[in-house]
Amino acid sequence: MFNFHVLPFVTVVGLCQVVTGSYVNNFDQRVEFKCTKDTQTISRVHSVHDNGAEDRRFEFECREIGMDTEGTSASCAWSANYENQLDKPLDFECGHNGFINGMISEHDNGAEDRRWKFRCCRITDIHMIDCDLTTWTNDFDKPQDYRLPSGMAMKSVFSEHDNGAEDRRYRYEICNILRSSYLVYFCTGLDHGSISECLDDNESLVMTMTHCLFCIHVLPLVTVVGLCQLAAGNYVNDFDQPVNFKCTKDTQTISRVHSVHDNGAEDRRFEFECRDIGHETDGSSASCAWSANYENQLDQPLDFVCHLNGFINGMISIHDNGAEDRRWKFLCCKIPDIHMEDCDLTTWTNDLDKPQDYTLPSGKAMKGVFSEHDNGAEDRRYRYEICNIVRSSTDPAIG
Repeated sequence: MFNFHVLPFVTVVGLCQVVTGSYVNNFDQRVEFKCTKDTQTISRVHSVHDNGAEDRRFEFECREIGMDTEGTSASCAWSANYENQLDKPLDFECGHNGFINGMISEHDNGAEDRRWKFRCCRITDIHMIDCDLTTWTNDFDKPQDYRLPSGMAMKSVFSEHDNGAEDRRYRYEICNILRSSYLVYFCTGLDHGSISECLDDNESLVMTMTHCLFCIHVLPLVTVVGLCQLAAGNYVNDFDQPVNFKCTKDTQTISRVHSVHDNGAEDRRFEFECRDIGHETDGSSASCAWSANYENQLDQPLDFVCHLNGFINGMISIHDNGAEDRRWKFLCCKIPDIHMEDCDLTTWTNDLDKPQDYTLPSGKAMKGVFSEHDNGAEDRRYRYEICNIVRSSTDPAIG
């Protein structure tokens, strides 16, 4: 009873909260927490601030990221260094399809601020998709109690410090969880080869929903349809894996490039189609050669053109996880009496992080590729040099 005469009631309630919570640290002391299992994501962050200590105490909860991870192994790693400087913003993201499984923090009494490290875990066939950033989960000097929505994982932490309040506020990047084995399962029911047919045919769309009731509960319908495209397409590579494609005949040009980007892998999967360049090329012989070296450096523009009257018949690419970019080689073919004329450069065939679906106009061949990389989006956009095809009665010299 004596304390009630000295302290306001609100203060007493606040102190009871500090005493009764399952906090992992005292004020001014180290935070060190990891989930009990590597297949769990941090699902709740609760903290309270003290104006005397100018610090927070933290409490965490975890839950399985779901998708039948029982018995699944995860690869995990802590940040090598602290991810922020004192009094400076924190902007941390687990790479690829990683999710946050632990946090370490040290408090500095001079700056009255914390620096943070994080533990990221990855499971081979688990993908983070449709990621979004929360609003601020606390005000300065006020309690924080953020709970992760069902079916999602925590991928990133963003925070800023205020020297007046001597406190931080926090936002989290959260993502829907998709297991690729589910993706393959429900998309095997599709009879159609392209998403446009799927969208134009209501019966196919209903069938897709029937084959993926689990994903429908987790993901918006548009996402599910998009993912069906991902699994049903004839992609020549997986994310982060090499591209190695050439047309079945040397007298064909690549006529379609379709690709989709994944923000977790920060890479694209590619699908190609070819067609004869026409002009009665059956029986014609073509001379073809691959690029001797990769035609671009990582993070740098690509500007490639087949020499003289060559056209693009194949593409090879390797992905670099450090730069999150691709380098490219090309297969150019030439037919003695085929000329490329009235060449022109297309507009951009994709936006950063968005699907690409470029089809070559009839009567044309693909001669060149121009591309630029964006380090923010960690993606490339592409333009193509395309030419009219003319057959001459004389045989020009082939360089």
